Amino acid sequence: MLEKAEEGNHLQKYLEDNDLLKKKSLFKNLDDATVELQNFPKLNMDQLRDITIGVYQLKQASSYSREHVDDNGEYAVMVCKESPTLIKVKIQSRHTSSAAHTLWIEYGDTPCKPVIGWYCTCKVGARVVGCCAHVASVLWYLGLWRNQDKNITETKYSLLDARDLPANDTSPETDRCQEE
Repeated sequence: MLEKAEEGNHLQKYLEDNDLLKKKSLFKNLDDATVELQNFPKLNMDQLRDITIGVYQLKQASSYSREHVDDNGEYAVMVCKESPTLIKVKIQSRHTSSAAHTLWIEYGDTPCKPVIGWYCTCKVGARVVGCCAHVASVLWYLGLWRNQDKNITETKYSLLDARDLPANDTSPETDRCQEE
């Protein structure tokens, strides 16, 4: 964690250096069925916990996702025309109705590091040790939930109903990455 904290947010720097924080024309809208999003890595709960460094953001992720999916059950996701592995999502703030946050996630195709970086315009969105609930929400939805056969509005977890939480999904790829 200390090494990661000293690295800084490389995606934030890339976005600032290439003026991608404000340029709308470099991103195109996508729906969940497009080829670009089909390449988004499938994540399991252990990988999500490693990214969020805890469970608080994951508990927020399902409720954020339910609030932000459209009538078809999909997020409004945009992809960078110059880099198809860079996505952009706008999310309404839970705390301030007039505030919206924009986040970017860069992903790769390696099992050991499926998510390369993230940046969000919220107060804590530039952190690299863990991530904000906005980023966790998009990762949870695109990487985990949409690969399951459930409706996003079906599952509502309570802290008192821990027996209803899905079992951890561990895969050989996760075990192999921990050994390296």
